[in-house]
Amino acid sequence: MKLMTRRMLKTDLPQVLAIEQQLFADPWQAGMFTEEIDKHEAWVAINELNQIVGYLTGWLVADDFSLNNIAVDKSFQRKKIATKLLKEIIKKLRTRKCKNIFLVVRESNLAAIRLYEKFQFVIIGKKKEYYQKPVEDALVMKLEIEEK
Repeated sequence: MKLMTRRMLKTDLPQVLAIEQQLFADPWQAGMFTEEIDKHEAWVAINELNQIVGYLTGWLVADDFSLNNIAVDKSFQRKKIATKLLKEIIKKLRTRKCKNIFLVVRESNLAAIRLYEKFQFVIIGKKKEYYQKPVEDALVMKLEIEEK
């Protein structure tokens, strides 16, 4: 599958929200994505049919990036789309002199944890009962991307 990544646009929101609602028990609302588009980092992965198949959002504050959301449409999972999104954002963040990427992930989300570990993220902590619907702990992970 050919993929292209680009910044998220407000016109992408219907497709992004459909993926968000498909995947999460407590999905983000349109306003949350609008803020990411307006003030932070928001990227989409698009296939050759011009469908949005995944997205990533986060905040760059000083030299740290907080990965807030990464998701891939269920029918396109296990096709390395999340891998491509992560590679692209890491490349972009390096050019902006970012040093670290932080994220939180459900303790039970083993597929995501394995993906992050492939990128050399390490677990640096845990947040008790961080998630609702269902209540679950979150692992805090960090990747140092500063080039030595």
